Amino acid sequence: MKRSNQFKGLVFACITAFFWGMLAVALQYAVKHVADPFTIIWFRFTTAFLVLFSYYAYANPMALRKLFRPTRFVWLAAVSLAINYYGFMKGVELIGARASQIIIQLGPIMLCVIGVYYYGEKITKRQIPGFFVALAGFGLFYLEQLKSFTEAGSFNIGALFTFVAAVGWTTYGLGQKEATKERGPQETAMFIYLFGMLAFTPMANYSLFPTFNGLQWGVMAFLALNTLVAYGCMGEALKYADASKVSVIVAANPVVTFIIVDFLIFVNANFIEARTLSVSSYFGAAMVIGGAIWAVKPPRRR
Repeated sequence: MKRSNQFKGLVFACITAFFWGMLAVALQYAVKHVADPFTIIWFRFTTAFLVLFSYYAYANPMALRKLFRPTRFVWLAAVSLAINYYGFMKGVELIGARASQIIIQLGPIMLCVIGVYYYGEKITKRQIPGFFVALAGFGLFYLEQLKSFTEAGSFNIGALFTFVAAVGWTTYGLGQKEATKERGPQETAMFIYLFGMLAFTPMANYSLFPTFNGLQWGVMAFLALNTLVAYGCMGEALKYADASKVSVIVAANPVVTFIIVDFLIFVNANFIEARTLSVSSYFGAAMVIGGAIWAVKPPRRR
């Protein structure tokens, strides 16, 4: 793979990481002050689909034929991303942005494992300790969070939703990477958004939309833009770069989330979790992020 293509893929991965870092915070505000999870997810998928559909209808109508001929990997990516959206949304609602962002990092790690065993991407002995560091960090962070939650059962349910979201994201990555061998990333994304829109149509509460104020519409617009930009760039990143290299960048996105959340707590924002993380929690989170990057970082070429 040409170095220029690899660089292009990593740039797309950086954009994805930045937008995903902001996503958890925006979702936490939206689920508390804007709408229920089903309505939020439906709006994100619907807006993303309509924008892409309008673009192709104008710029390349022939590409719309592929919309009605999805392959098995396109189906896999579509179903998996719908699961990821709902699982992560519920996770943010139940356990907050920071905890969800740490647990969801299982996704890049699992994608790295798939990259090694499915695509034959190389892994060295220097990368293996990263997995153990990340797992130890998960254990430390999880136990510390259990102590800080008044209802341990609620945290466990939220963590389970987020874990399911991580599995969904991993299988989405596999389906998306395979699908881009036969069609463009955005053509694949268009069907994925259509599937998500139809899947959540029966559960959405449309009566909420006329009641939105300017701020609420702004948040919803950002969430829709986040879908288009983050997953559009993710598809391009997987097209040009190795899955393991993309995972290195994506695994660092919780840093953005932690910085934003700590700032909002500092200014007494009323929608973010007010819990201050212990030193052990921060240490566990750092182990997860650092271990994930360590695990998925590819070896240097001689």
